Amino acid sequence: MTVFSLLKKIVFSSVLCFIGVYNTFGQDTYYFDTPGEDVFVVPEGIKSVKIEAWGAGGEGGFAAWLFSFLFSAKGEGGGGGAYSHSSFDVEEGDEFQIFVGAGGGNKGNGRGGKERGDSTFVSRVIDGSPSVVVMAKGGLPGDSALTQSNPSDGIYLRGGQADEGIGHMRFSGGNGATFEGTSRDNYTSGGGGGAAGIDGDGGHAGNPANYNHGYANTGGGDGGDGVNTGNRNPPTEGEPGVFPGGGGGGAKNGATSQITYGGQGGHGRVIITTYMSPLNILLKDIHVKNVGLSNIVSWETAREDFGDAFEIERSSDGKHFDKITYLPAHGANHGSRYSYIDENALVGISYYRLNVLNVDGSTYKSDIVATRIDNYTNVWEIKAYPNPVSSILNINIIGQSAGLHQTSIIDMSGKIVYEHETENPETLMIDMTGWPSGIYMIQSKDAKVVQTIKVNKE
Repeated sequence: MTVFSLLKKIVFSSVLCFIGVYNTFGQDTYYFDTPGEDVFVVPEGIKSVKIEAWGAGGEGGFAAWLFSFLFSAKGEGGGGGAYSHSSFDVEEGDEFQIFVGAGGGNKGNGRGGKERGDSTFVSRVIDGSPSVVVMAKGGLPGDSALTQSNPSDGIYLRGGQADEGIGHMRFSGGNGATFEGTSRDNYTSGGGGGAAGIDGDGGHAGNPANYNHGYANTGGGDGGDGVNTGNRNPPTEGEPGVFPGGGGGGAKNGATSQITYGGQGGHGRVIITTYMSPLNILLKDIHVKNVGLSNIVSWETAREDFGDAFEIERSSDGKHFDKITYLPAHGANHGSRYSYIDENALVGISYYRLNVLNVDGSTYKSDIVATRIDNYTNVWEIKAYPNPVSSILNINIIGQSAGLHQTSIIDMSGKIVYEHETENPETLMIDMTGWPSGIYMIQSKDAKVVQTIKVNKE
């Protein structure tokens, strides 16, 4: 294990070797590209770091002609590696332990076939104990055609999954492709999935043809092509995945019993970028809860500056996010609490995260949180305004009911003074001029839900 410090900085101008260090506009970027363990020690003057990780790509499936076992003549593509990143405040001398994952079939221990790509992870050492703070999963291998997998849920083929990683931002590697064909002469093997990148998932292999590789997202490596030959000869290995994290292509062999291996997966990678100022906004936590048809996103900061801001992003799948609003920070040195009500929440699961905008131009993503609205069919809410009321009371019922919907107004003695029944929620306008002053209960119900609110008649 190599102790990495500022005094031992190795600078490479054009060739990526074991560790590369690049300096741009007052910030250093360190590249860890060799599989295995390493250590990074925070240099003097550094106040914050961004850590990015790519999981390694899975190996393409091997192939061999085993007489009556036609299915063994072609392999499937390996999955691409995932991507994760996080940002942290640090102090001089803080230590991070690094493990860069090796590509499937490319681990230096011979070719065994059907190897997954190793995960890449970084641990922060606190009081002598390491704790994983960033992890990107490696891609799974392509099958050797003993079973034909499904790219979306098969045992093989799958890219490294974002939800199995660790980091403020996570994306999944692309899936490898299955094989095609009806005989050993026209079989084609599957292409490898592309690695995830800094702003999205890796591309799945198999488009437009199954042997085509998947394209990587920015910063990742493309998958390797499968084999598309017009006959059974010669036995041909799949193309290797591109570094970092590309999945290997599947092999084809319709002529001999000797194993022909799929392409090796691309190795993983770690990039650490150091900054001489702390994170302007330091998040403590973020939460979301569902209230009726709305979702409430809340978060707290431990520190912030004037000019900082937040973008709230929402997603229906936890991977592809859209900005839904912008909120400036309060600028309190001791931190602040915030909340945002999403009144146009999605049906089903909604995922939320913050894009934290520092005044110096740097950004980072928060953790992802989620909540659920099961179905608009049985979800509705009631609002009444103005409150207190002197004349016209508006009762707004939003959503859809389960069956007949009834709304009543009940006075302090328990007497029902107003009733309305409809098949669908609607907005009601009740003239309360001349009604006695006091508290009234508005009760609205359908076959499954009862909601009540109080209004004060002046």
